[in-house]
Amino acid sequence: MLRAVAEAHRIDGDDATAAALLLEAHALAPAVRPLTVETLAALLAAGCPADALTLIDRLPPGDRAHGRIRLLEARAALAAGERDRTGRILRDGLVVPDLREGEDALDELWFAYHGEECDLPADYDFRMS
Repeated sequence: MLRAVAEAHRIDGDDATAAALLLEAHALAPAVRPLTVETLAALLAAGCPADALTLIDRLPPGDRAHGRIRLLEARAALAAGERDRTGRILRDGLVVPDLREGEDALDELWFAYHGEECDLPADYDFRMS
């Protein structure tokens, strides 16, 4: 129920309320990884990267190591000004098993961290062009 109400708020453009509701839902079902991913994405959309990092820091190691969560961690760290944390994730190698061809999350992260003049490694290039 909380997730559905959060989605309605997200559709209406109320990212802050959506994130708060998803945090509440996550507290009730912390072992549901897709809910964790959705909550982290909502926190980033709401401009709350520090809250996203706090949630990530409390996750069990298996969830923290999941590629999609590591991607969101890198994005949150960059948004929160924790460039070293983002750099470590990129240097360690970021594999997101559910990344789809054409999804630009990795190249956006890479260029946001390194700048447009830096070449994108082939492992991070899922662009269609």
